[in-house]
Amino acid sequence: MSKPDDALQGLYVVFAQPVDGREAEFNRWYSDQHLPDLMAVPGGFTAARRFRLAPEQRTGSKSPFPYMALYEIRGDIQETFAAVDAAKVRGAVPLSSAFAPERTATHLWLPMGDWRTR
Repeated sequence: MSKPDDALQGLYVVFAQPVDGREAEFNRWYSDQHLPDLMAVPGGFTAARRFRLAPEQRTGSKSPFPYMALYEIRGDIQETFAAVDAAKVRGAVPLSSAFAPERTATHLWLPMGDWRTR
């Protein structure tokens, strides 16, 4: 068992499906602009990484979301979201028109126990 990670307050998971026909634009914006914009918000997310859905799935089910972003929160969760919302309002975190909010699902996950490692 690894050491406790008391600083990790939560993981914010964003599942997304871009606007039809604009996948390349969506990926450029998300990786090259959106993640850096979010990471520049003081007191916000402390780490972020994007993922794409693998073509092979163990259950055989197909997710409607081809992309996922995972964000670590190591400070106060409410302050983190307030800082991100304020940055969006002042235009520091603009959204691309290739991003479809209605085709997005977000979830906040809270840690339970320690990380397990070999």
